Amino acid sequence: MDATGTVGRAWDRMRKALFPFDFGRWFSFGFIFFLQSLLEGGATIPNFNFRQRFTGRGGGLAPDWREMAADVQRWIDANKGSLVLVGAVTFVLVVGLGVLLLWFGTRGQMMSIRAVASGRAAIGEHWASSRVAAWSLFKTHLVISGGAFLLGAPLFVLGASRLLDLAASGAPDEAIIAGMIPFAVVGSVLYLVASIVTTILRNFVAPVMQQCHMSAGQAWSHFAGAASGHWGSIILFFVIRFFLGLGAAIVALVAGFCTCCIGALPVIHQTIMAPWYFFERAYGLEAIESLGPGMKMFDD
Repeated sequence: MDATGTVGRAWDRMRKALFPFDFGRWFSFGFIFFLQSLLEGGATIPNFNFRQRFTGRGGGLAPDWREMAADVQRWIDANKGSLVLVGAVTFVLVVGLGVLLLWFGTRGQMMSIRAVASGRAAIGEHWASSRVAAWSLFKTHLVISGGAFLLGAPLFVLGASRLLDLAASGAPDEAIIAGMIPFAVVGSVLYLVASIVTTILRNFVAPVMQQCHMSAGQAWSHFAGAASGHWGSIILFFVIRFFLGLGAAIVALVAGFCTCCIGALPVIHQTIMAPWYFFERAYGLEAIESLGPGMKMFDD
């Protein structure tokens, strides 16, 4: 895999597709990249002042923390029936919304691959041509998400229960921290594994699925065979992409400030940042194509 020379080729493809500037073309690409973001995330986390909220009167964490833990435990004990009902309804609604966003997101991800590979933002055409591959990707993400939930939800419940028990029993802070370490370690490992799998799926396997007309399993095998012996270059690819992504994040932040946060709104953000989203996808496709003739990604 060529992780360095492909940067220039991806940049040239971006310039050819998006320049000279045409608002309609940029907006169409932006809409496709917005659909893609429904799967990949990208929302910011509000900067709440947790230190101010949970700091005790004397400046320490212990007094308010233990009082809060006791209040939570008492509330749970007094409202178990209502908690189960509300939790069940919330779970159904959240899962339903999550599945819907996942379906649109997988469709958007495949559409973005087709759009960049062809250099055209033909929304209707890409929506139709990505149907089969997006459905396969959707099922794959359902399996991954379901597995993560089945492993992560019990871990979270056990960890939260253990935390409340320790805090309510008057255990010292050191004991509470020690008791949480196993849960934090296992959770971090699960998160790391899921992140690696979804990252490879997003950057390499999904393009092979779409462009080579393969199922998820076939695409995994096809890519793994072509990538054998190239793992150092693949790591370099992600390192380069990480630093380029930092630069893009700074540009997006400046654009948000300069437009009074209007530039951070959905679709508008992806339209303004269309060169970045096009380039980073083209970079991945170029890297895959550099693996050999059996990995052709672009239409030309």
